Amino acid sequence: QIRKGQYDLGLESHREALRIYQQLEAPGLLVEALHDMGRLHLALGDPSSAEEYFQQAIDTAREFDAAREIAINILAIGDLQFQRERYVEAAALYKQALQQSRKTGATGIEAESQIRLSHVYREQELFDEAIRQAEYAGKIASANNAVTLQVAVNYSLGELARLQGDLDKALGFFSTAQTLSVEIDPGLLWQIHYGRAQAYAQAGNKTAAVTELERSVRIIEGVRDRLRENRFRAGYLEDKFKVYIELVRMQMDLGQIRRAFSTAERLRAQSFRSQLEKGDPLDRTELERQTEIAFREQIRQLQGVLEEELGKSTPQQRQLAVAAFSSELQQAEREYQAFLDDIGKRTGDTRSMDVPEPAVIQAQLKPGEALLEYVTANDAVMIFFMQRDRLVAVTSPISRSSLENKVNLVRELIKRVDSDRWIKPAASLSATLINQLYEQGLVAN
Repeated sequence: QIRKGQYDLGLESHREALRIYQQLEAPGLLVEALHDMGRLHLALGDPSSAEEYFQQAIDTAREFDAAREIAINILAIGDLQFQRERYVEAAALYKQALQQSRKTGATGIEAESQIRLSHVYREQELFDEAIRQAEYAGKIASANNAVTLQVAVNYSLGELARLQGDLDKALGFFSTAQTLSVEIDPGLLWQIHYGRAQAYAQAGNKTAAVTELERSVRIIEGVRDRLRENRFRAGYLEDKFKVYIELVRMQMDLGQIRRAFSTAERLRAQSFRSQLEKGDPLDRTELERQTEIAFREQIRQLQGVLEEELGKSTPQQRQLAVAAFSSELQQAEREYQAFLDDIGKRTGDTRSMDVPEPAVIQAQLKPGEALLEYVTANDAVMIFFMQRDRLVAVTSPISRSSLENKVNLVRELIKRVDSDRWIKPAASLSATLINQLYEQGLVAN
């Protein structure tokens, strides 16, 4: 299920496994299930829940001195720190997991720890050490015919080669990673296509880059659209918007303005979906809002009680209570999903939000009207200017952080009704977002 991108179905299966292992008083299997639940929540953009599961797994493993299980969950918490860009803390945890794995002869965890250390060193631009760690992991993976590890190693070496400018070598590693296994986890597969796209772009082959980015987008949207729970659909996209942004950039560079605009619209639609799924949905009646609040509170309380029971040592655990709470939680989640499905039928399910073609949007603009749309990259803002009879795109170079600072400053200053200090910052922001349109004669002064 997980390898096919059906993460929520995998979540249901693992939740049921947790209940069964509790009843059987099987701590080894319980630790494995807790770890898998943590990994799933991490992949679905819920790091807080993931950390709780990993910590529960460590606490349970320590009760029967399971060194291997302790190591793999320390590694997982290291991944959480890496995701938060706390590289020093992540490296310390990875080294701890590496030492623990070597003591127990757990070669698979040893290799995974080295791959993760390679990622840290890559972010710190310590490329020689990053390559050394990845190559060590590769030797272990080859010796044990561990295909999943070999895929991860080749992806890591591909990224390192790309960052060092050895693009042919990078593309070779990415291709090997993709072909090693027919069923690659989509969580890694979209990254492989994204890495290949970046390598092609660096090599000047923007057409190939667009093809790879489009493949990456299809994988991302395929997984997202199969997720049923709103919070997971929103969380899953958090670190993937960059793929859409790069696709917009490459299409613009190739002069494919209409396709770039369509991609920008897809990005905007996905962002809008995430906002709906994170916050209070639109078009709800007061009764529907109150019902949803009640469902969320019920699920939160059941999760809290169940996690408290799972956190107890085995002799203390009330097996019947755990089974009852698990059953109640599953029933509550099913009822909540049925409620959301009913609402979706009336208001429109966010999974089926269509993006209109540029011509459809243009037809709705009156003569003299224009639509401006912005896409913010790390180093630039891409601006679309649409009228009934034309669509133009320009790029304004500015870092994302600088733009955010300008916007936040203007927002704060205009709140002061007795001050005109906002004028100069607003003029500076205007220069960034509009001046190029003036310069090209798209907008009259």
